[in-house]
Amino acid sequence: MPETFLNYQDNFELKVKFMVLQSFCNISIQKEILTQEFLGRVSISTFKSAKLKRCIVRVLDELQDLKVIEPEFEILTKQNRLKEVTTLTSNLVSRSKLIFYRENINNKFNY
Repeated sequence: MPETFLNYQDNFELKVKFMVLQSFCNISIQKEILTQEFLGRVSISTFKSAKLKRCIVRVLDELQDLKVIEPEFEILTKQNRLKEVTTLTSNLVSRSKLIFYRENINNKFNY
């Protein structure tokens, strides 16, 4: 992970980054985030829930920009439909059970 990944602005960002780090503990290049489970763990206001979803999008965008992960996602929706996207949104995160993404194994950077 890039060094910037170790910095965080608030508790939400820390939780999201920790969740993403946990997904990288899997040896497979395909990673997953259990979004529905993660978002369901906390009882927070609608405002804070929206902030948390935006944080998930921002953190994964950052990893895409740094070429740590591939530039596409698969979303398993709450209706059990698989949707392929190149851009995540808070709305997609809201409607997801799982977000799948792939580690970029061609990334030559040493973090």
